[in-house]
Amino acid sequence: GVMASLHRTFAPLLLVLCGAAGASRTILSLFGPDFLSATDSLAVLLIATGISTATMILGEALTALNRPMLTSVGLAIGLAATLAPIIPLSRAYGATGASIAFLSGTATSTAFLFVALVRAVPGHWVKQRVGVHGLALAACCFLAYALLHWVQAVSSAPITVAVGVAFTGLVLLARRWAVADGHGIEHAPTRSADM
Repeated sequence: GVMASLHRTFAPLLLVLCGAAGASRTILSLFGPDFLSATDSLAVLLIATGISTATMILGEALTALNRPMLTSVGLAIGLAATLAPIIPLSRAYGATGASIAFLSGTATSTAFLFVALVRAVPGHWVKQRVGVHGLALAACCFLAYALLHWVQAVSSAPITVAVGVAFTGLVLLARRWAVADGHGIEHAPTRSADM
């Protein structure tokens, strides 16, 4: 189901966010000093890339629930949220502004599709499960970015990368423990309603 797909992509998504928070400068420095001016733009684009992964999964889930129109509407809203601010942001911040506009559109699409999915799934328990798990994943991603951004500010790139890998490992271990702890426990009236 949709939550299984989100969980399978969780580790790569966290690593992308860690790269955005702490490694974008290191990545661009490999190409020479002329590329360092694009550090902020790369960080924003990495975040948008991670979010777009969730966008695709949520869109597929809505299509599987026979709600393809909601997917189209969500992507159209995201396109509008990209195009509306792209000119003023580009004029004000250059390539970084254009990246921020792209991020705003991606985040808007994802938020719309997430709300639409929670409303579309059948059963109160499943709605609650999808909502809580989705928000928990979003909170972990936000925490990963904030943590790595802070570590990068006070430390070196290798330490930042090490903290990012360690954080991702801890989150995955916690998730695995939670899943293992829940095996054999009936959380809902019927297992068939579980996504």
